[in-house]
Amino acid sequence: MNILMIASGYPPDIRGGGEISTQMLAECLSGQGQTVTVLAAADRESREAVNGVAVHRVPSPNVDWNFDKTRSSLNKLLWHVGENWNPRARALVRREIDAVKPDIVVTSTIENFGGEAWRAAKDTGTPVVHILRSYFLLCWKGTMFRNGRSCAHPCLECRLSTAGRQDATRQLSGVVGITRFILQAHRDGGLFASQAEAGQTVILPDPVMEVSAARSAGHRLRFGFLGMLTPNKGVERLLETWASERPPGAVLSIAGTGQDDYVASLKALASDGVEFTGWVSSEAFLDSIDFLIVPSVWNEPFGRIVVEAFARGVPVLGSRTGGIPELIEVGRTGDLFDSTEASIRDVIARAAQLDGDAYRRMSLNCIAAAGRYLPQRLSEEYVAYLDTVVRRHRMNGGSAEITG
Repeated sequence: MNILMIASGYPPDIRGGGEISTQMLAECLSGQGQTVTVLAAADRESREAVNGVAVHRVPSPNVDWNFDKTRSSLNKLLWHVGENWNPRARALVRREIDAVKPDIVVTSTIENFGGEAWRAAKDTGTPVVHILRSYFLLCWKGTMFRNGRSCAHPCLECRLSTAGRQDATRQLSGVVGITRFILQAHRDGGLFASQAEAGQTVILPDPVMEVSAARSAGHRLRFGFLGMLTPNKGVERLLETWASERPPGAVLSIAGTGQDDYVASLKALASDGVEFTGWVSSEAFLDSIDFLIVPSVWNEPFGRIVVEAFARGVPVLGSRTGGIPELIEVGRTGDLFDSTEASIRDVIARAAQLDGDAYRRMSLNCIAAAGRYLPQRLSEEYVAYLDTVVRRHRMNGGSAEITG
């Protein structure tokens, strides 16, 4: 197949896991013999080939690029309007489709192009599939998180600010949820009923690139958090729990960056046995700890770091929020806790008490679990799904042709 992927950004432009997942999927599909072109928003136009993938970066067709940290309040407001209706974005995507002539369009992250990418695909008779990586279709912030807690349903402000792109979802030929939770959250929000009835939705997680060997027994006393230091990640509650009680001799390492004032407030909560490392590579950090802790207080759609930890043989202690419980098998690849100090404390204590043999078995289970996310396996599943969407589109009178 000839595949056009659309993304809000592409590495080295990274705001979160979405850009990394986009690159991994693009390269996985290319490795399966598919022709892959990525259209990505950026601060300037460029074309290059990256690991077998043709990458076309264009200035955001919206008022500015939302990766720019210096945006004005007016531009932010206008930007959100443009995510719903934007003739310039629609024309840009149409030109790219005309140039690439893809069999199918895949929107990996939709920001900066908005729902107009789907309308442009419809204009050209090209099937289009969207991958759900956030709540951007339900929430203007993309998080469904407000005032320290996850939203049970979209508020009026979010319903109004996402109306245009929600309307555009009718143009979708298929939908991929990276977890059951994220897909169901959108169905509960009133989206994708027609796609679900037509059997056009599927659950396909994101890939990891490699799997390492299982861990030796170790001392099992190095715990770590890795991610953006933002309120929805739950680091405050973790630090408060650690200060109240921790296993003797245990160390908690906090890796990641955030706004200076917020990071300072976290450091003020730190007690003995807590270290802040700033930014580090995920591989190096995971290799330095015995357990990863994912204390998210928001409904994280996937939790990419969980899978990355499994691939390094690191068991994960995660919160029962969002898609995280779908990834962790209690007692085999880690443990789950509620977002209370008592629950977090109990899970950490159980982990620290594992003997060497039990820890190694858990590490082996993590390696085995990571096999579900290997590029070869997932790219084959993606190719099969996209091929099905293209063939269904042709059978229903669409004009896209399968070329390989």
